[in-house]
Amino acid sequence: MKLLELWIAAGASPTLAADAIKDAPANVAPAVAEVTFAEIDPAAVAKLRAPLAATVAQLQKRFPDVLGYESRGSADLVVNVSLMGAKFGDEDLAALKPLDEEIVVADFSGTAITDRSAAAAIAAMKRLRVLRLMRTEITDATMQALGGLDQLQSLNVFGTAVTPAALQVASHWPNLQHFYAGETKIPPDVQAAEAVRGKLSF
Repeated sequence: MKLLELWIAAGASPTLAADAIKDAPANVAPAVAEVTFAEIDPAAVAKLRAPLAATVAQLQKRFPDVLGYESRGSADLVVNVSLMGAKFGDEDLAALKPLDEEIVVADFSGTAITDRSAAAAIAAMKRLRVLRLMRTEITDATMQALGGLDQLQSLNVFGTAVTPAALQVASHWPNLQHFYAGETKIPPDVQAAEAVRGKLSF
């Protein structure tokens, strides 16, 4: 910290060596980390995405700006239809079925999806790590169906009709880190299993 203060006082030159800074403490290694980025092979990425490229393109036309790849070098998909609101319902959710195995992050917050389709459609997205269902019509019926999502790290059911029964399902998710349950039928003083207790947020 002292070295940083002295460097700033000396003019914060990007070319000034640590040992050239006046009054710098002796034997202090500069806290500089080299940042490197993995090279992206466009041909390899295209090959990875090829099996579903046509389906992804078709759904991107149907749902503009809500479906994309998680990163430049990945074939994993992120779906965020929260801005569509009530325009996105059960039939629309069913349209995502061909991409079930590739979706890793999904935000259906504020949409018109219900247990009628959510239970089966979302449960088929076995690789989901992040799932947001805020202010939807889903209930414990959907939660029960999601029991097999063993890669889930974060679930947000804020403002839904979910009850404490949902916590029993969540207690079996080995990777769960966050369970957002504000404005549900789950009271803040709920007696939850140890596997869930420290992960609940209201």
